[in-house]
Amino acid sequence: MNIHQHQIKNVLFDCFKRLFAIVRDRNLVPQLFQHRHGKFLVHDAVFHNEHLQLALASSGPNLALVLQAVSQYRVPRAVRRFLATVRLMGFLKPDPDNPLAAPSIDNSVRPIGIPPCLRRVTSRPLATEATEQMARELVRYGQFGCGVTAGVEVPPRIMQAILEAEPLTCVDSEDCCNAFNTLSRKTIARCLKEANYSLYLYFLAYYDAPSFQFFRLATGQVICPALSGTGVTQGDNLGALIFDVVYTLEVLKPLCARCPDAVVLAIHDDTYLVAAAAADLSPASAALV
Repeated sequence: MNIHQHQIKNVLFDCFKRLFAIVRDRNLVPQLFQHRHGKFLVHDAVFHNEHLQLALASSGPNLALVLQAVSQYRVPRAVRRFLATVRLMGFLKPDPDNPLAAPSIDNSVRPIGIPPCLRRVTSRPLATEATEQMARELVRYGQFGCGVTAGVEVPPRIMQAILEAEPLTCVDSEDCCNAFNTLSRKTIARCLKEANYSLYLYFLAYYDAPSFQFFRLATGQVICPALSGTGVTQGDNLGALIFDVVYTLEVLKPLCARCPDAVVLAIHDDTYLVAAAAADLSPASAALV
């Protein structure tokens, strides 16, 4: 996979300079993340995309070589461990029982992890390629989260058409709470190894060990509230696709085989079951739960 200059415009110059120094002495984490008196000192330049033109203006050919090495995982493990680190953003979840109510801390927080810009840039070509490869297989079992343009609109439109034609149709909706963050990584690796080897290599590169998650408090202090040791990161270019592949092949595919009279529709972990009669819907709902 070749990384061309038009694909790396968003690489941050500061991150590029640090990476070169770290690759030289193979001592990444202590330089970028210094732990002093219980506080992590994290450079925002690692994650943000300001100064976009500086990356190419500084040393375009060398930068392209670094990005190609990162995209092919030909870098020291310490560098991959750094690239596995994310900057956390917390989004309040809406009330599942009242969609008109404002999101609240009472409904929990959706953790979004932003990887370093080097990882985001180098993973984009794979995200496009793997999505095209897996789209047909995902849709076959009702998964419209990835690989389909405006896929989030497809299941509601299908259910609307079915209900307008057959008002007595039975529908069940299941939301797998925190599914992205709780999947077993052993299960993910096993599934990806069989389904898409390129995704498998990416997963091994960045999810082979627990990784740091940094969060900046209102006071400006940066903390690491917990290590990420399960599931995939929401915010990773390939996180949603990896989840969709595993959830579809490990859960939805067996469900379709076990309950052929139920129509399965999913948007990532939001799953809808449609059947002509309650007797056909109940086994499918029980199997999904």
